[in-house]
Amino acid sequence: MPKKLSLMTINMFLTFFLVSIFVSKAGCKDSKVDFNMNQKYLYEIFKQRRSVRNFKPDPIPESHIIRMIDIARTAPTAGNQQPWKFMIIEDRKKIDHLKTESINLTVDQARRRGETDEEKLNLLRQRMEKSYDGYCSAPILIIVLTDSESKYPDYNEKDGVIAAGYLLIAARSLGYGSVFTTDSFPEKLVKKIFDIPERFRQICVIPVGVPEDWPDPPDKKLLEEFIVFDHFTAISADKALVKKQVIKLDKKILQQYAGDYDYKGELTITITLENNQLYMESAGQQKVEIFPESDTKFFLKITDASITFIKNNENQIIEMIAHQQGQDFRAIKIK
Repeated sequence: MPKKLSLMTINMFLTFFLVSIFVSKAGCKDSKVDFNMNQKYLYEIFKQRRSVRNFKPDPIPESHIIRMIDIARTAPTAGNQQPWKFMIIEDRKKIDHLKTESINLTVDQARRRGETDEEKLNLLRQRMEKSYDGYCSAPILIIVLTDSESKYPDYNEKDGVIAAGYLLIAARSLGYGSVFTTDSFPEKLVKKIFDIPERFRQICVIPVGVPEDWPDPPDKKLLEEFIVFDHFTAISADKALVKKQVIKLDKKILQQYAGDYDYKGELTITITLENNQLYMESAGQQKVEIFPESDTKFFLKITDASITFIKNNENQIIEMIAHQQGQDFRAIKIK
């Protein structure tokens, strides 16, 4: 009976290719899944969320604010206790007051720690002003709170963080930027300024608004670094991934690798050359790039796996070997 892995693969060789293709872009297919338009849209919203720290002054319609909170309140909670309060701060004078007091508090804390150099204190104030000018340029701040008198207070922090995550995605779906802040706005100060009862704990403060600019997507680790099926292997638990260097190969060399490769009569892997870039694909799957680190060794950027091409005595490519998680899988080039 075939082993069940991420994409119902029949063996580790299939996993090597299909997991790579699965993470290559939204809306891809595997042998079981064909994502519909709603699923693709939702996936894109998650991918497009950014931490925004500078906003335009454009106001947010109340209907949009209510919709964001309406989505946030659908988050799961322990025993369905729903311990949240969402405090919306729109008053510009109050937001500016929070900014001023937060900056003053940071500088005062530096003084209490023994900093007496006024030049350093002024530089600290300038850095804080720049940071808070960004946060507080948002037309609204949303304070996410949880009630310590809820049914299961030990779970409040987890419940609150999940709701805040829902809120961030809801904001992005409406075209707004946001940022999750925790200690940037000190809880005691926030409670004092906004008369928040002591029983409520601050989970975060989320500025929301139209971004001045959308930040570029940050670098993310490979999906393979986070996934473990059934048990940890030595590579998934202990080994750090080594960043490999891409070398440049002549088009004539790259052309040698193009063609079909057969794995035990169960799977055909196709290597193609397009615009001096090699791609790998299998039936029903989207292409994924492979990159040279030598004239016979290639690797994937989206997963910790590599490929070695084998030549015969006549310098012709006859085989490819996929290396992943300490195992090798051979596929013969079809003439």
